[in-house]
Amino acid sequence: MGRGWGKKSLLFFSVLILCNLVVANFAYSQSWENVLDDALKGIKMRPEDLHFRTDYTDSDSFRLTIVDQLMEHPMESIDYSKLLAKKLLQTDNPLSTNLFNVAQEMDIKTSPPLMHLPGSPERIELQKILRTLKMAIGRSAGMVQESFRLIRSEEIQYLQETLPELMEEDLERADKNPYEKWIEGKEIEEKTERFLEIVQRFDRVKMVHAGILLLSVLDDFMDQLSKGKIIVEAERKRVKCPIAQGDVLYYERTNFGDVVVGGYGETVYKGEAALILDLGGDDRYENRAGGVLGPESPISIVIDLNGNDHYLYAGDYAQGGGGFGIGILIDLEGDDHYSARHYSQGSGILGIGLLVDRSGNDQYSGDTGTQGAGAFGIGLLQDLSGNDLYSSAFLSQGFGFTWGFGALIDGEGNDLYYAGGRYRDWLRYEDHFISLSQGFGYGIRPFASGGIGILTDGKGNDTYISDIFGQGSSYWYSLGTLVDFQGNDKYSSYQYAQGCGTHLTIGILLDLEGDDEYVAKGVSQGCGHDLSLGLLLDEKGNDNYSAYDLSQGAGNANGIGILIDGEGRDNYLVRDPKNTHGYGNFRREYGSIGLFLDLGGEDSYSGYGGNDGFWVRSRYGIGVDIDRSEDQDEK
Repeated sequence: MGRGWGKKSLLFFSVLILCNLVVANFAYSQSWENVLDDALKGIKMRPEDLHFRTDYTDSDSFRLTIVDQLMEHPMESIDYSKLLAKKLLQTDNPLSTNLFNVAQEMDIKTSPPLMHLPGSPERIELQKILRTLKMAIGRSAGMVQESFRLIRSEEIQYLQETLPELMEEDLERADKNPYEKWIEGKEIEEKTERFLEIVQRFDRVKMVHAGILLLSVLDDFMDQLSKGKIIVEAERKRVKCPIAQGDVLYYERTNFGDVVVGGYGETVYKGEAALILDLGGDDRYENRAGGVLGPESPISIVIDLNGNDHYLYAGDYAQGGGGFGIGILIDLEGDDHYSARHYSQGSGILGIGLLVDRSGNDQYSGDTGTQGAGAFGIGLLQDLSGNDLYSSAFLSQGFGFTWGFGALIDGEGNDLYYAGGRYRDWLRYEDHFISLSQGFGYGIRPFASGGIGILTDGKGNDTYISDIFGQGSSYWYSLGTLVDFQGNDKYSSYQYAQGCGTHLTIGILLDLEGDDEYVAKGVSQGCGHDLSLGLLLDEKGNDNYSAYDLSQGAGNANGIGILIDGEGRDNYLVRDPKNTHGYGNFRREYGSIGLFLDLGGEDSYSGYGGNDGFWVRSRYGIGVDIDRSEDQDEK
């Protein structure tokens, strides 16, 4: 017994000496990267040890290169997310360039858009715009149909019918008995396997090429359109139109769809069109408004120059919803209201969906796969300015499904993001709802890896509300990230949120400036579960963090969970301290990693941590609280 105590004493003093050496190094740390390196020494690790085993599952044909790279080098997810968010927020980028850049992230190799030559005319004739756009639509429509050339018509119908079963939630599922759920699960597995076999014959390169062509033509006219510099013939008068009422100046039926020009007064659009150009007025769109369900009618473009417009559609694939085709909605000015159901408002489902709103205080309302969602396609919602309200239920607000890229991009304004409230989380709770939104990546476990989902907000005091799964989280070989650059923001969710990865994946939340509040129950705020990275980085501001358990730098089931707060006077509140503030447990014969780093300010804790402290929670769990600003001043 004496010899055993002697060994334990020696081990204790060895760890104590090592900890003192590590603490001494913190005074010379100039960045969170250096502090992280020093903290890892406290648990006898190096930065290169932060990676995941790759021998649990085989790669599949849907795995994105960037996902594999980030699983191998998880800490690179921070710089990657920042760079991606900055690219998406560059408002001076042509639309075609944005699409090309996104395609590269999706391993879609296509030619870049042509350079736009300077010296374009200050004003442009309406007829020239129409003529050029009609030619582009005709060419692009052929390319879209070519992208499905290896898929038979009955198989396309199967994809259209089956995809909703893979994505949408069944409101009656919670009331079914276990046998009914088991039968339903087996049927879904069989349908999934057939769906994935067919969809691999979809030519994504051809689809993106068609989208770049269309957007390149729009880019050529965007300056004149945004300034209203369009020459309309003096004799132009209202004409009769079978799909619109009110101020209609031009109507033409073509072999690829109807073409309509709305005037400067109020216009009500009721029928579908390949192209609508509306010059002004408070308009009402009761049609899909730049939404398609192809590939028979594969292209729809709506450009509305100004006015407080209402886009109201009770169905799916609307308002920049690209279903098996390309849907584009561009609204340049006004306080607008968008309402649709599924796969709308910048949603790409085996296609490309784009909604751009350049200014105004806008409201967006949708259900599933909306507001910047991509599934086997690319979906982008870009709102440049204004105090906006985004409301959806499921798989929305920056959602990337298999072979998908979905982004919600908001430039500035005090915005409210809400996702949830409709589909009950019958698997875990009776009083909570699943969200899978607000920067969420999602794969089909175990059949197909997922995509990239990102929500990025440039500036403003924003509020983010989700429930189960959201706010920079992901599931099964995906990347989900939320990047907020500036503002005093509030984040509220319940579980699997705020920088959380679950099941071989990566979830990132980055808030770069502002006094912020984070509220969650658990498996949140920098939590990695089951061979995943979950990371929350808040660089500046006086912040408040509140959670119940397994949060704030927690690794579970061989995951890596990291919380980093760069500077500010912060408050950390946890109800159950045993698995928070730098905690990692032991599973499958090796460990999980939990890292908690607070690098500045006088902080308060209700839990395990302490101000100006250093603590080792477990074999692979560590917490550090230092004040870099004072250290650097003394130095």
